[in-house]
Amino acid sequence: MKVQKRPPKKPTRIGQRFNNAKLDKSKIKISSTIWAGFLGGFKHFQLYLATCCNHCYVYLVKNGLTWFERFFWLILIAMANYATIYVAWKSIDRYLTKNAFIGIDRDYLKWNTTLPSVTICPMERLDRQLFNAYCQTHQVTDKRRETLWDFLEHLANSTYMNFEDIPADPSIDDILNQVQLTPNKYMEVIFNLTRNNRTNSRTDLRIQCDHMGTFCHTRQILTEYGLCYLANSLLDEKYSSQYALFGTLPEANPYERKNETVAAFHITYIDKHMDYYFIGFNTSIDLYVHSPYEIMKVDNNYGYSDQNAYFDPEVVEITTEDNFER
Repeated sequence: MKVQKRPPKKPTRIGQRFNNAKLDKSKIKISSTIWAGFLGGFKHFQLYLATCCNHCYVYLVKNGLTWFERFFWLILIAMANYATIYVAWKSIDRYLTKNAFIGIDRDYLKWNTTLPSVTICPMERLDRQLFNAYCQTHQVTDKRRETLWDFLEHLANSTYMNFEDIPADPSIDDILNQVQLTPNKYMEVIFNLTRNNRTNSRTDLRIQCDHMGTFCHTRQILTEYGLCYLANSLLDEKYSSQYALFGTLPEANPYERKNETVAAFHITYIDKHMDYYFIGFNTSIDLYVHSPYEIMKVDNNYGYSDQNAYFDPEVVEITTEDNFER
C-alpha cells in the first residue's frame, strides 16, 4: 500500500504579509542601532577634538566657523602631520643607514680648531759656558777666543739677508785650522755650543709652553735663520735640529714626560677663549706665527721683540670637497 506525502501548505497572503512586516521591522531596528552607534561615536570624536591638547584640532568642530574654514584647517593639520611623519621617518632611515647620526650638521674642523703654531728664534744663540769649555779644550787664547766667538755668533744668526755681516778677521782662518773646524762642521759646532733650554733645571729659564697647567710639546729646530724653538705643532718629530744634523730623533724631555703634555692645543666651538704661553726666553727674539701643519716662512715673521708679546689671531678655515684636485 503506497502512502503519498502531503505537499507543504502554501502560505496565505495574510501570512506572507505578516512575515514581510516582521522582516522590515528587524531591518529598521538593526539600521537604527548602527546609526545610533555611529552618531554616538561621532559625538565622542567631536568632544575629543574640542578638548584635546593637539593644536588646531579644535577649529574642526568649533561653532561659528564655515565649512570652508573647517576644510582649510583640515588641510593645514594634514600637511603638518605629514611633515612630522616624513621628518621622523627620514631621521630613522638616516640613523639605520648612515655611519653617523648627529643632531646638528657641522664640519669637524669648525668644532675642533688647532691654535696657531709659534716659532721663536733667540738672538743670542751660543752659550758662553759651553763656548769657554770648547776653547779650553782646543787651547784658544783670550784674544783669539773673542774673534772666534764673534765669527760663530754671527754665523749662527746669519741668513741670506745678512750673510755679508759675518766678520772677516785676518786671523779667523788660522783659528779655524787650530780648532779643526771645516765648513761642513759649522752647524754641528753651533748646535753643540747652543744650550737646549728645553731641559733647563731652572723653571724661569726653561723654554716651555703651557696653558693652565697643561704643557705643550716644544722642540728645537734647524731653520734658515739658525736654531729656533717650535711649539704647538702637528708636524712629525723628525722636524727637529738633531734629526736634521745627525739623523736621530731627539731624546724625550724629562720635564714633559712627568707632566701632562699634548702635541698641540685645540679650541672647540663652545669655548669662548683660549690661549697659551711660550716662555723661557731672556734675550731678544725673532717671532713667527704660522699654521700647526706648516713650518715657519718669511711671510709669517712678526719682527723682533725684546719684550713680552701677546697675539690675538683670527683663524680662517678653508675646506674643500673630497677629490677637489681631480
